[in-house]
Order: sequence, then structure tokens, then C-alpha cells
Amino acid sequence: MTEEELHLIVHKRTANPDDNLLVIEIKWKNSPEEKIELDRLKLGDIRERYSYDFCILLILPRNFNNFENNSVIEFIR
Repeated sequence: MTEEELHLIVHKRTANPDDNLLVIEIKWKNSPEEKIELDRLKLGDIRERYSYDFCILLILPRNFNNFENNSVIEFIR
């Protein structure tokens, strides 16, 4: 695995759709755009398939200088 493939998914999945609250995926800001787009599509599919209330794609810079201006939070519908 390379650093560009680094990601984290946090979720709880049960047979009861009411338990499926949140999925968070974290990517590096300089990841290839096609990989970020693929993650957007996957999150949309996960949200639909497992009835999650929220899916969030969090894109973080590798350098935490000026963090607020260099991070992106997307809510996937």
C-alpha cells in the first residue's frame, strides 16, 4: 500500500438499518482525482445499500499549515 492509498472508514453495519448512522472516509488532498471520485461513488453506493444517515468524505492536506483553508469536507447524498 502506498501513502496515496491511505484511507480510513469508520462505520457500524448491522441488519437493522436504524443502526447505520455514519461512514467517514479520509483521503489525502493530493490523492489522484480519479481515486477521490471513486470514493465518492463508493460512499454513495454504501449510503444507498446500507441506509446510512450520513456519509462524509474528509479530504486532508498532508501539511497542517493553514489547515482550515486546505481541508475539504463533503457530505455524500
